[in-house]
Amino acid sequence: MIFECYNLAVTSIFVARIDFDNKRYEAVELIYRELTKAYKQSEIDWKIIHDAGCTRDDTDLPDHVTKPNDLDRLISGTFRSFLAALPCPPTIVTIARSSEDEYCPMEDVDQIQFGVLEELRQRLGEIDIRLAYQEEETL
Repeated sequence: MIFECYNLAVTSIFVARIDFDNKRYEAVELIYRELTKAYKQSEIDWKIIHDAGCTRDDTDLPDHVTKPNDLDRLISGTFRSFLAALPCPPTIVTIARSSEDEYCPMEDVDQIQFGVLEELRQRLGEIDIRLAYQEEETL
């Protein structure tokens, strides 16, 4: 069953009609009841509730910091092979820096970005680079 928290209004009716012996459904039902007690349905942004729930886990993410020489090897080996295997050159490449949320260690972000851009230049020649994070800083 696909279950999305931001669709709790419909889901809570579904859960109420079927007797699930599942603590997770009870927890979601409690969230729904508490929110609808405090707010009108029109005031609740279920997408925000869903997104917040996606960041909560019972366990921590695995923690592995890759050594700089291994990053270089992965970029010049694995990423280069990936680019070579593409049936045609990409027209748009998005690089997610993911450092503010600590997914990627801050000290590795620039090395990874530089290496990936270098591989793209070698494969594609001249490329148009737009650094959205710098554009946002100037606004």
